[in-house]
Parts: sequence; structure tokens; C-alpha cells
Amino acid sequence: MSKHVNDSWESITVYYDSYNELLIELINFIMLSNITLESKLILNCDSERSDKFSLLLCQFSSDIKHQIVLWLNNYFVKRPSVEKKYNLPVNDWFLPYPNNYIRFHEHRFDINETGGLVSSYACQQLLTQSTTTFIENVSSSDCWDLDSAVEKIIILNIGFIKGSGLDRDKAHQFYFWYLKKNIEKIKFIDGVEDIVFWKKAFLESLNATFENQGEELSSFIEMLYDGINNNEEVEEKYLLDWIKYAAIYAENLRAIQDQGLLNAPLQEDEELLMHELYQNESCWIVFEYNLNHLFELYGIPFHLKWNIVYAIKETLKNKIQSC
Repeated sequence: MSKHVNDSWESITVYYDSYNELLIELINFIMLSNITLESKLILNCDSERSDKFSLLLCQFSSDIKHQIVLWLNNYFVKRPSVEKKYNLPVNDWFLPYPNNYIRFHEHRFDINETGGLVSSYACQQLLTQSTTTFIENVSSSDCWDLDSAVEKIIILNIGFIKGSGLDRDKAHQFYFWYLKKNIEKIKFIDGVEDIVFWKKAFLESLNATFENQGEELSSFIEMLYDGINNNEEVEEKYLLDWIKYAAIYAENLRAIQDQGLLNAPLQEDEELLMHELYQNESCWIVFEYNLNHLFELYGIPFHLKWNIVYAIKETLKNKIQSC
């Protein structure tokens, strides 16, 4: 791990409203130009593809960075995003950045989210692989859209289960925890007065959606799970690479945990961490961080994300109960 200590990451943050099309064209430019991915690249996006995204660069030459910035500036000239209007004074310390703008700054990973300093280096490796896999999937698609993203995100989740060494029962427990923890930590939603009632209604809506429309999705998840875990031949290179890197990542993370160097982030709801089921699963906290990044990278909106997580959880549970 020591060889990663001096890794320095530079962030190029791009401000552009509704940037999905820009992002896809940028990815195609990266793949079709002489820009190689031998250096480290991480894409940080938001699920709604709203107003900005970041390219995190490590060991990139000045020439490659110049090519990327030149391409972005040309895009801004040809297809500028609508300029934002601000009502002054703004309710913040700083003025918001305008559209069609690029900001450069050093990026530091939040070690509270990545499980500590040592595990953050392992985390960076999987985030880099997530980005490489995403770029390969987008660039090889004739028509990349939300349906394409949903199919790939489900495949990658099942591949992650395989690579991380979770058996079916443990995988079901993880996705149960993943859903419960993320819904429980929601404290406020704009326009919602009773957050407790909202959470209850939201979980009920996930169940209703699965009960009414989940048969086809569950069959797809089951087919993937059985195929990958029964060692049937996997032909897609991106999936083979993803499973391999997920396995290396999980092995490193568990070794860090065994050495007492994995620091799980502090949670407001300690019961979720102290439950006897999860006492030896501190690495799940960091798995969560990586999966959240993956869902955001593929642009999966909030409600759809948790419908997918719920469907994976229920499909794994149903097979366990039938055994």
C-alpha cells in the first residue's frame, strides 16, 4: 500500500447544466483520441446529471490535461449551457460557479467515507476501475440511455457480490443493511413535513413496485446470479475485469480490517452498526461508498436506485427461503 501514499489527484470540475450528453461525447473523445487510460482517472457524477461533474486525474501529463480542457472549451463555444441568473445576496459564503466553466483544484478523498487513510488507497483503485468500466460500456454502446445504464448497473452489482466473496445469505444481509441504513439516515426532504411517515411510505412503495412489476427484473437478477456464481463462462471482458478488481479490493479491505486499520465512519444511528449481524463487517461501510459512487456514475435516479437495491435484496431472500 505504501507506494500509493504520494499519489496526488487533481480535480477538473466542469460546470454545465444537464451535462449527460456532454459527458457521453467527452467519453467518446477520450476513447477515440490518443489519450490513454494508463494513468488513473476517476469520474465523479451526480445521479440526476444536474449542473457539474468532476474528472479526477492522477499521473496525467500536462499535454493530456490540455487536450481535455481544449475539447471542453470548444464544446462550450459550440453548445453553451444556459447562463445562470443569481439573486443577490446569495445564501452562501461564496458566489456559485457559472455554467460553461472549468475549475481546477487538488482533490483529497474523505477518509471518513473510505474507512481511513490506508483503505482509501484501495478504494481509489476500485473507483478507477469503476470509471474504466463505465467508459468502456458507454463507448461500446450504439445508443447509451437510462435503460442501458440500468442493465449494466444490475450486472455490476451482481459481479460485485461475486468478487467481494459474499455468499447468497451474506449478500442478502448486506443489501438489507444497505437499504435500511441509507433510508434511516435521511433527516430532511424539501416539502416533506413528516419524515417518519415519508420513510414508511417510501419503503411500502418499493415493496409494491417489486410485487407488481418485479417478476421480470427478479428473473434477470436470478439468471445473472446463478450464471456468475456457478462459474458459467463470462464472455464480457468488462465484467471479468470488474469481478477481478472487486475481488482484489475486497481481499485488501478485509486484510486492512484484520490489522485493525479500517476505521468505519461514525454514524448517528449506532444501532445499525452495533447489531450483532454486522459487528465483523466494518468493510461493508466502504462497500457502501463504492456502490453509491457506482450508481451516481451510471446516472441512476434516487427512486430507481432503491427499487434496484430492493429487487436484489428480495430476489436473494426469496431463493434462500425456497431452499
